[in-house]
Amino acid sequence: MLLKRTGSFYGRLVAKPEKTENPEVVLEENVTLQDQIENLRAKISLKERYNKVQSEEVEECRVGVSTLTNDLWTETNKLRNQLAHALDLEKQAVRNALRSHRSFQLALSGKIPDFAIAWLEDKVFDMSKRLNLLLDALACKRMKLKDSEDLVKLIENSPRPGTLKWEADSIKTCKTLEYAIENMRVKFESAQILHSKYREIRNILQDEKSYYAPSLRQLENQLNTQTRELDQLKTMLNEAAVFQNEALKNLAITEKEASENRRRRRRLMARMKKAVQKVLEVNLEKSTMAIINANQKKPFKYEHKYSTVADNLELGDTVVALRMKKLEIEKFQEKAKRLVESMRVPNLTYIPKRYQQVQHLAQQLNSEKRQKEETRDFLIRQRDHLLLIHSYLAYTGQKAEAEFKSSEAALQATNKDLKGDIDLTKKTIHHYGEIIVDVQLGLLSLNELLDGGAVKKKRPSNALSTGELIKLASMKITKLVNDINQLEIEIGEDSRFSLPAVEYDQMKVTRTTAVPPRLIRVGTPEKQDESDEEDYADLKVPTREDIKIKSAKIVSTGRMRRGLEHI
Repeated sequence: MLLKRTGSFYGRLVAKPEKTENPEVVLEENVTLQDQIENLRAKISLKERYNKVQSEEVEECRVGVSTLTNDLWTETNKLRNQLAHALDLEKQAVRNALRSHRSFQLALSGKIPDFAIAWLEDKVFDMSKRLNLLLDALACKRMKLKDSEDLVKLIENSPRPGTLKWEADSIKTCKTLEYAIENMRVKFESAQILHSKYREIRNILQDEKSYYAPSLRQLENQLNTQTRELDQLKTMLNEAAVFQNEALKNLAITEKEASENRRRRRRLMARMKKAVQKVLEVNLEKSTMAIINANQKKPFKYEHKYSTVADNLELGDTVVALRMKKLEIEKFQEKAKRLVESMRVPNLTYIPKRYQQVQHLAQQLNSEKRQKEETRDFLIRQRDHLLLIHSYLAYTGQKAEAEFKSSEAALQATNKDLKGDIDLTKKTIHHYGEIIVDVQLGLLSLNELLDGGAVKKKRPSNALSTGELIKLASMKITKLVNDINQLEIEIGEDSRFSLPAVEYDQMKVTRTTAVPPRLIRVGTPEKQDESDEEDYADLKVPTREDIKIKSAKIVSTGRMRRGLEHI
């Protein structure tokens, strides 16, 4: 069936008479001659009407073809004029180039026309190649610009990244992982610092390990030596104390005995004095009496003799006591001599001072002993404490290292899984994005086809979203289906027929023009996946084939506009 764009009646099909499904067979024997004549008249009238309609349709087609031919002739003349104008401009440019380019004039001075034409054709050929190269570069840049604009529009129309739920969840998961990785990195650095500190402490302890043992042994030897000296001094002190006690006792006894002896001597001396005085008095009296009685009679000799014997007896006891005391004094002197020798002093008067010195030295040695014992105990405690710290640090370091390695392995596995999930999510996003872009491009192409194949030179300022494109395509498809149904109802299923396609001789419609060799296209890179919206080949110098293709496009467009294209 034929479609038309105008509201005129030409091109509309006339419905054929409907055929009955079960036509009745009418025998000529049963039909009268008058009825047959009437039937023939009806058929003839119907055929005449049908032929009339066809003649009207053909006349309308002829008028349309003539109009199209006139339009094509007008456009061809216009294009021919444009081509002639372009050729004139080129000739003028050549003349101007020869006038303005000194190198051209020098190169062509004194040359024959054939050489000049060939030389200029070479120059034009070179310029054409440069022009083609520049046009290709311009086309590539425009395509990139168009792709960038489409991408920007797609990005502007697409939802902002991170607004979708799964994107927010992915971002949250990524941030959580980043925080965990950063936390583990800080822990790892802290563990490395602690590990280095532990190593330094261990090295210091190992270096000082050889120093503590000799120091302790030296301190123990000194302590043992001082202990032995202190024991000797204690022994000397004890002996001196014993000697001192004995000497004090002996001195006290000696002083007591001396005092008693003095008292006794005093008493004896007093008694002896009294006795002597008495004896002297008696002797004086006796002498006096003797002198008095010398003349009278002799003195009595026996009384004086008896008093002298008693005195001699008392004097012997005193001498014996003195001898005993001398023996005791000699024993005391021997003990004092031994004490002086043991105390190593010149005499007994230095013993108290030496005793004080020994006590002071004993106190100093005891204090030094206590200090060294405290130092030894402190060093032992410090060694034990350092060994405990070393053991604790080694244990905690090994434990922390094991925990860190396990957590690091777990985090690495988790990170690997999450990276795989992220890569899979990115691939999925990219896949769905490509699908969305393909769907949008398909919807745009579908909308352009539904609009009648019209080429839009400019895109709308605000691009439509996918949902809006789907709604628009659905509305257009629904409208197209309704139009087709309406046309089918108007035309009818059994009244479809097709007129023979009108063939046009393109060579008659478009007059061929001789193209000079210098305008023949040279080999240029073919463009792939060119957009239908912009034809950058029109910017280049047209060739014979380009002109033919363009003429065919013009003819096809004219047919479609006039409703002569078969669908």
